Amino acid sequence: MKKPDRTRELLLDSAKRLFAQKGYDGTSVKELAADAGVNISLVSYHFKGKEGLYRTCLQQYGKQRLQASMRILTAPATKEELRLRLGLFVDEMISCHIEEPELSTIVHRECEQELPIIPDIFRETFLRMFETLIGFLKAAQRKKLFSKKIDAHLAAVFLFGSILHMFKTDAIGRKYFGLTIHEAKYRRRVRENIMKVFLDGVLA
Repeated sequence: MKKPDRTRELLLDSAKRLFAQKGYDGTSVKELAADAGVNISLVSYHFKGKEGLYRTCLQQYGKQRLQASMRILTAPATKEELRLRLGLFVDEMISCHIEEPELSTIVHRECEQELPIIPDIFRETFLRMFETLIGFLKAAQRKKLFSKKIDAHLAAVFLFGSILHMFKTDAIGRKYFGLTIHEAKYRRRVRENIMKVFLDGVLA
């Protein structure tokens, strides 16, 4: 890897970690540069400042999540395909939280604070990901694979919400029930039960 590219990656890695731990306002450019082990001027050189670095982290993450969703959630032709594709989407949602916990934390915080810094990135990536799921469910309804009695928008809200809640309350689950989403066996159990609850009552 060339040195400029390596510097960018070091800054992005430090940004994910520090922004997740301390928030945007609680993290300084000096801290970002020190953590990455680079000259402070390189934050401006590569990202035009702290906000640019923050936005780059979330834009890359958002694009990856959107691309995965669009690849998975193509219109199903059968109930079996509906179940398969929805299961793959649940797997993708769970995996991205496991593999990128810092970025997931930052996105959750942004949403809770009504998107003060990245409203455009949210609209272009994360919101489109949500809309892709709605479109998938509506396509299934048109083919009579998914009950038209169910509101596709609310169904998408419930599915997203159930997955996000598992991660936001994971520390409580670990403390009081000895269960954590970070254990593969429990993740499989979560996935299976989300699918059962979500689909068994709504298949046409």
